[in-house]
Amino acid sequence: AIKINAKVYFLYCNQDDELQNLKRSKQILDNNHVNKINLTCGSMALSGSTRMQASTIILSFIGFSMKINELSLPEYIKNSCNLIKKILKESKTLSFINNIIINESNLYLDNEYNKIYYLVDKNFGMTILTDTTERSPTFTLTPFENKLDIKSELSKCYMLFLNDEITEDEIDTKFKDVSDLKNYFYKLNDNKKENNDNYDILKNNEDDWKCFFINRLPRTLDSDYWNNYKNRVNYSRFMNHIINLKYFNERENISEKGNKNNLIHTDFMMCYKFNKVIKMYYLTSRYDSKNSNENITLDLFDDILLENIVLKCILNIHSTLVMGRIKRYKSNIMTYVKPSNLKLIDRAIRYVEFLLKQNSIFNYSYDDICHQLFENMKTYNSNSDSIVLMTFNSLYSSIINY
Repeated sequence: AIKINAKVYFLYCNQDDELQNLKRSKQILDNNHVNKINLTCGSMALSGSTRMQASTIILSFIGFSMKINELSLPEYIKNSCNLIKKILKESKTLSFINNIIINESNLYLDNEYNKIYYLVDKNFGMTILTDTTERSPTFTLTPFENKLDIKSELSKCYMLFLNDEITEDEIDTKFKDVSDLKNYFYKLNDNKKENNDNYDILKNNEDDWKCFFINRLPRTLDSDYWNNYKNRVNYSRFMNHIINLKYFNERENISEKGNKNNLIHTDFMMCYKFNKVIKMYYLTSRYDSKNSNENITLDLFDDILLENIVLKCILNIHSTLVMGRIKRYKSNIMTYVKPSNLKLIDRAIRYVEFLLKQNSIFNYSYDDICHQLFENMKTYNSNSDSIVLMTFNSLYSSIINY
C-alpha cells in the first residue's frame, strides 16, 4: 500500500512502549509513512484475546469514521454509545444472555456429540462468523468442517445462511419446537431439490457467500505466490465451507449415522432482521423432552452499524462465558489456546510459565517449557486437549516426583 502511495493506517489497542519490544510492531510504529491511531483500552477481559474489548473498539472506530458525513458526528457517536449501553444493560437483554449461556454450555457438557446451529441472514453474517470461527484457536474447539476433508470431524457449532425466502411468520411458527424446525428445514431443502433437478449445493453455496459479502465473491489467495499453500487458502477450499441451508440435511445424516448409540440433541440460535428490528432466538429441547425458546427483539433504529456492534457484544459475552462454564480457561488465562502459529506457541509457553510461578515453581526456563511443549504436541489432540495444561502437568509432576 505504501509503494502505491496509498494512505495507510494502523489501529491498535496497546501502549506504544509495550509494542516497541515486539519486532513486528516496532517496524510499523517506526515507519513514518504509516498513520498510527492508538485506541488503548487496558487489559483484555481474557488475557491475550482481543475478541471482546479491542476488536469491538476498533470495529466501532472504523464504523463511526465511515459516518464522517453525518451532520454532527460527535453527537451521533455520543447518542450511539448511550443507546448501545442502554440496550446491553436492560434486564431483558441480560436475562436473554444469561439463559443462552446456560443452554449452550449445558449442550456441550451433557453430551460430546450434541451440536448447535447458528442461523443468520445477510445483515449479521460477518459478526456471527467471526464469533463462532474464532472459538477454535482461542478455546481448542473443532473448527468448521470442510467438504474437501473427507474424514473431518463435525464442528459442535456451525453457521448456516438463511436467505430472504423464509418469512417472519414461518420463523415465529417453526421456532418453537426443535423437531418441527428440523422437519421444516428437511422439507424446504427437499422441495428445492424436487423443483430443480440440477440443484448444485456448491453453486448455491457460492451464491450465498456472494450475498454474505454484500454482492461480491470472496477474495482468496490464488496467485502463484501462494502455490505452496493452495490447498489451504484457495477459492476452491473456501467454497467447500458450506453455509447453504441445503447442507443441513447432509450434516444431520452424517451426525446420526456416526453416533447411532448416542442420544444427540440439536440446539438452534438465530439472528435475523425483520421490519427494521433484530430478532434473536435460542431453541433447545433438552429439558424433560420439552422445548425451551428464548427470544429477544432489539430495536436500534435500523442502523446496521449499531446493530452489529450490539450483536457482537452479546455474542462475545455469551461465547466467552460458555467457554468458561466448560472450563476452557482458568482465571483469565487461555489455557486452551491452540498453538497453531508461532505467536500462539509463544503465548502457550508464557501461560505455562505463569501457571508454574503461581504454584511457586521457578525451576524452568522459557526454553525448558518450549521443549516440553513440543514433546507434548506429539500426542496432543488439537480439537480437544489443552497444550498449556498438558505441559504444565508434565513439568509440575516432574518437580513433585523428583
